[in-house]
Amino acid sequence: EEAAATYARAVALARQLGDEETADQLAMRRGAVLRENQDYAAATEAFRKLALATANPELAPQAHFLAVTSAALAARESHERLTSYSELLQEHLSQWPDAESANQVRLWLGRLRTSEGQRSEAMQLWMEIDPSFAQFHNVLQLLDAEAKKELTSPEGTSIQQHKLRDRVAQFLDQAYLEEETLPDDWSTEQQWALLAASRTRLFGASAHPTDLPRVEEALTAALDSTWESESQQATCQA
Repeated sequence: EEAAATYARAVALARQLGDEETADQLAMRRGAVLRENQDYAAATEAFRKLALATANPELAPQAHFLAVTSAALAARESHERLTSYSELLQEHLSQWPDAESANQVRLWLGRLRTSEGQRSEAMQLWMEIDPSFAQFHNVLQLLDAEAKKELTSPEGTSIQQHKLRDRVAQFLDQAYLEEETLPDDWSTEQQWALLAASRTRLFGASAHPTDLPRVEEALTAALDSTWESESQQATCQA
């Protein structure tokens, strides 16, 4: 506590003297000290304050992301802090939607929304995640699983379910299948994305008979590609 208080005074002095760079560095150290001391609520406040005060466009989202992760740790200790965690996730996307950390925040906020029973909002968040995201394969799996629940839910109207089905299927198609012709060398993610899109369409195929040829073509192509990939692996191992 004494070290954090010392850093707080040093930050205030540096800002008073107009040395913003030093003030930012000291503020980061203060947040780190609070976090190391497991005072996650105070660390959250410190990092957020820095994010909103700094004039450094690169530091701002980094500091705020540390506030988000500190809030998550605080929420683990007390569910009463979940509201603060949720608000910080939303604030991060509102202030820095294109930051490097934004995709991770969308993933986390989507998970939180599913725990609150807000599947549609969660899926919309996940469909805003860029395919370059390192955990994108996990995003596709989560989206597929939640889409199945939403599409079969008795609470949704038929029109709502079909609109959702089309949005999810389109997203899964575009995730890795942007070309008109099917690629010769597919990654696991590409195969999985097409299968997931096809399964999603199957939920509404009876109401949309024009989808059936696309579903059949997609499943056949994906299965053929999977078989070819497995055969090549077996040959290499032999």
